Amino acid sequence: FVFFVHHSLGFIKPPVVSSRPHFFRNAVHDDIISAGGALKDAGLALDNNFVVDGGFAFCRAGKEWERGSWEGVTVAFEESSTCFEASSVITAAYPGLSTSFEIAAMELKEASDITACISVGPQASVPNLLALADALSSAVESLSGLKEKSPSTISAADQLNKASEDIRRAISSVESQ
Repeated sequence: FVFFVHHSLGFIKPPVVSSRPHFFRNAVHDDIISAGGALKDAGLALDNNFVVDGGFAFCRAGKEWERGSWEGVTVAFEESSTCFEASSVITAAYPGLSTSFEIAAMELKEASDITACISVGPQASVPNLLALADALSSAVESLSGLKEKSPSTISAADQLNKASEDIRRAISSVESQ
């Protein structure tokens, strides 16, 4: 055990030890926040406010994850789910994209229904997060398969791909704990 001398008072003081759970030693929350940012950017590129709002909610999930509030994470996942469900309706003209957003909404909703503490919730959410990453990859394929691609469509596909990769990185971090 290492002690530090407090210079102004002249006494020995033990180092501050964090009471946060062990899984906060990695950057899972940073990957979740980054994925949310990529979702926001994809929504802006698609001119789809529901995807933008879903990205904001996903960022909030990352911030709640960092705080250690699984309840906060699930509330944010549910908000994001609602946004992706609405987005699936307005993108119905693009069946592949609409289906991908519908699956994303379903997986986020299932993850939001996990009632657990912060030490159990992340592990329990891995299958849903993996399915979410797969749904976003399917959305990328749908956008890439369009005959006419605009710069904004290409940008949206790039951002959805980034979100999928960030979620997969978060999953790897959770699984390695």
